[in-house]
Amino acid sequence: MAERDNMLREIKSYFGQNNATNKVFDILENGIVVGGLSICIYDDDEEPGTLIDYINVDEQYRNRGYGSRAIMEIADQYGPCYLAPDNEDARRLYERLGEEDLEDDGWG
Repeated sequence: MAERDNMLREIKSYFGQNNATNKVFDILENGIVVGGLSICIYDDDEEPGTLIDYINVDEQYRNRGYGSRAIMEIADQYGPCYLAPDNEDARRLYERLGEEDLEDDGWG
């Protein structure tokens, strides 16, 4: 597997609504894109945080830890994360992590 600090490559960043910055990343393995994720960073003083909006790992690379490692790297870089699993695969991934700095926000 790729070294952790080389795992994510930011490919897009833009300012969204409600004091939020949106970022899109590739998930890499030895320079090969194996998936991607998007986050929304809320800069609101009342409720700051990072929402992991979407994550996908290509089917041939699933169950190898890429999704888990990418989420943990986002949490390391951006602080506590909120999750919005939109399908059963995402929900299982988030449940496997079981980390205190990841919170299910009840969406999805």
